[in-house]
Amino acid sequence: MKNPIKQFTSYLVFISALLLLLNQSCAKQETVLSVEAALIFNSGDVKPVARTEFLLLDKDFETILQESNFIADLPEEVKSPISHISSLKAFALVAFGAQKYGKYSDSQSSDINKLSLSLAKAMTVAKSHTVYSATTDFQGKAQFKDVKGGEYYLFGYTSAGESVAVWNLKTEVKSGQNSIILDQNNAEITN
Repeated sequence: MKNPIKQFTSYLVFISALLLLLNQSCAKQETVLSVEAALIFNSGDVKPVARTEFLLLDKDFETILQESNFIADLPEEVKSPISHISSLKAFALVAFGAQKYGKYSDSQSSDINKLSLSLAKAMTVAKSHTVYSATTDFQGKAQFKDVKGGEYYLFGYTSAGESVAVWNLKTEVKSGQNSIILDQNNAEITN
């Protein structure tokens, strides 16, 4: 006859090992990309890029703009002076103009409306290439959660006063915690 205490002990060891294996397989490490974005001015003042949407794109934004004929589709009065620059620089000028002057002009201004429509079109095209998106909080921080590991382009833009920054940063997301600090040093375009 088998010893019931030995059998029970063996059974507990077996169940404990099974639970340990089950727990390890269920405890997948979440992949997160943390972003902190700010503009640093010559005075030393740091302005967080607050309440701004950042996108993880499947290709770089310059290529997306080129493929969508962004410059060719701009209104003629906007396109003429900027036709010789990159699509990304043209986007920065359009975004800056739409944000800066759209606040201060009446809604009937056709030039501002054209800039706003061009900006909206560019963002619609960008959204079609968006794999993940996140919006910064008031401290300029955001997290992309449950990101599948791989190569992406981190895109976002902002303007503050007379400054504009556009990020189009190639980044590789690996399993676990990833972080990027964005400022004018790694922006594709700043002024």
